[in-house]
Amino acid sequence: DPPLTLDPSGMGRFEISWNSGHPSSQLTITLMAVDPVSKLSGTEQVTGGAQAEQDPPLLDAGAVVSSATAGSFSPVAPGGLITIYGSRLADAAAAFSTAPLPLQLGNTQVLMAGQPIPLLYVSPSQINAFVPAGIGVNATQQVLVQRGSTYSVPVPVDVAPAQPDRKS
Repeated sequence: DPPLTLDPSGMGRFEISWNSGHPSSQLTITLMAVDPVSKLSGTEQVTGGAQAEQDPPLLDAGAVVSSATAGSFSPVAPGGLITIYGSRLADAAAAFSTAPLPLQLGNTQVLMAGQPIPLLYVSPSQINAFVPAGIGVNATQQVLVQRGSTYSVPVPVDVAPAQPDRKS
């Protein structure tokens, strides 16, 4: 393909849209930057692959719940078991078979506050996982599901120091 020029979008960001017309191909991106004021320049080359589009996992706003209370929008706690509901979360059902718990089952991984979390079970519509022990508390953390090379939209989850008890 011919070279393409990035378009400035403001705040030091540049972007471009490109479609090779090939569903799966190897590509090399060469970035070159020049600052004429300070007379600095640099070049970086990145090689990778482009894959065919895949439908991303889908999560609703209240999709991440404590397995103990199962109530939407209830806080979760470090070390607590959570259940994530949605669609296209995994290609097939899989459960852990060895300790320690895996951070990926099949081609599914869950990220909370940017870090992979231990998984017990994944299926196309449900995931059971543990909130990491060192996660920040008294804060809202983002949870997202990665299936293959696609990601869900992040879902906010409140993290409390301890799991509240909900009596019936």
